[in-house]
Amino acid sequence: MTTVVFDRVSKEFAQGTRAVDDLTLNVDDGEFLALVGPSGCGKSTSLRMLAGLESVTSGTIRIDDAVVNRVKPKDRDIAMVFQDFALYPHLTVRENLAFPLHLRRKPKSQIADRVRWAAEKIGILDLLDRRPATLSGGQRQRVALGRAIVREPRLFLFDEPFSNLDPMSRVTMRTELKQLHRELNTTTIHVTHDQEEAMVLGDRVAVMHRGVVHQCGSPQQIFCRPADLLVAQFVGNPPMNTLEGELVARDSQLWFHGKGGDWQVPQDCAQHLREPTGSQPVILGVRPEHVVVGKCDTGSMFEGIVESVEWLGPYSDIAIVLADRQRIYCRSHTCQVATGDKVRWSLAPHDAHFFEPNIDDHGDVTHYGRRLN
Repeated sequence: MTTVVFDRVSKEFAQGTRAVDDLTLNVDDGEFLALVGPSGCGKSTSLRMLAGLESVTSGTIRIDDAVVNRVKPKDRDIAMVFQDFALYPHLTVRENLAFPLHLRRKPKSQIADRVRWAAEKIGILDLLDRRPATLSGGQRQRVALGRAIVREPRLFLFDEPFSNLDPMSRVTMRTELKQLHRELNTTTIHVTHDQEEAMVLGDRVAVMHRGVVHQCGSPQQIFCRPADLLVAQFVGNPPMNTLEGELVARDSQLWFHGKGGDWQVPQDCAQHLREPTGSQPVILGVRPEHVVVGKCDTGSMFEGIVESVEWLGPYSDIAIVLADRQRIYCRSHTCQVATGDKVRWSLAPHDAHFFEPNIDDHGDVTHYGRRLN
């Protein structure tokens, strides 16, 4: 059994940069947690503090209820895989795999058995006598993964392990990593800036920005019910469309009023919103996959002009410019429109996301508005 707890952990570097701010996060035994966010958000620093490669400024990190803040990295029984593979170029694949076992003074017969087991598990039996320079990027990443699993650690840490691979190799490696996790059932924390990778691999996904975790939940929760605007617009490609406007109570009905048009908020959506007194500033969000586009006709709710159509095989990405110059995106498998067409667009009630507009000192909407419905 291996669990991990970050309890109000912060990391501040000497120059005053606060990389991680009051991080509280639990990882269950056998769980695969994906920690995702843009470059500089603090995800790798969090991983390095857990591994013991960075000191903790404040807070505590516990592994199996034992505080490890001052425990040396070699005594934490953690295996870490880096994005640059970190293989010894002068050693063969066999010797690279055996190296961590030699450090622990394991018997030669046990080392040979474990190396063969790890090589077979990740499909590199035919590479054991080659050196890293003769391997492809995907093969070298397999060797790095094999070196991590060969000694059966209690915790795996992956720091952007696929970022140096080509797209096809990344897809293959993440599929194999997911299968390996099912077989080994070892607690794993995986850091990546690739949201698709995080959603595919993680039992849970934690979205991080500027040292703070904004939401942690299943991939379905993160995508379908983002906690705030930052999560809504970070997860999804293209990102969620957002329209600034206001909620208005009119004739016993709730309406969204924006510069691009008015939309009567259906009852099953409105019941989760507090009815405003007068009007309430709000941001309406809708994912491109949920935007329904058709030719313009009388009584359309939202209208706009098609700016571009990008055909991508099974679907098309359509950019629509609204009356107030806002732009929304639609991803459609069936819509047949052309650049310059005047169109209407709508959305289903259960696809509407409402967020509180958080205004900064300059009067601009920030990404931190919380979810309202």
